[in-house]
Amino acid sequence: MGKPFFMQKSKNHPENLALKEKLRALKSADIDTIAHAIAAEETQKTDCTTCGKCCQTLQPPFTQKDIKRIETEHTSIIELLVLDPSNQQYYLKQSPCHFFHDNKCNIYNERPQACEDYPHLHQPHFKYRINTTMDNYAVCPIVYYTIERLKVALGVC
Repeated sequence: MGKPFFMQKSKNHPENLALKEKLRALKSADIDTIAHAIAAEETQKTDCTTCGKCCQTLQPPFTQKDIKRIETEHTSIIELLVLDPSNQQYYLKQSPCHFFHDNKCNIYNERPQACEDYPHLHQPHFKYRINTTMDNYAVCPIVYYTIERLKVALGVC
């Protein structure tokens, strides 16, 4: 079976490189207005529970606050995590996520803030986060469709 539709273009596809160039020439606030509106629409159209690729492939940071919140409702999770001393955040020791089963998050209401915010398209300064956004281009359909629509909106393709 071939790749899913949203994995057919790489982040280095010529159109995606052209988008990066276009973003450099535009004001950050103007890009945010357009990108945030598109991302909000794509988020509304997408049921993340039918995908779950982020939970299968990414390793979000767990802050001390996240761990405390999770352990309030569940058993200790510290043995599942490893501390990164460079940023004092914890990460799961392995992928896929330990809490992801049957395309559902078993700690959804207490999930880490990074998971709740994913794919981070609502945050300011989209233009300056394009490289990390493109890292999620082949992972998340919301990112893929937002980028594709942004290219059209900005006249890249």
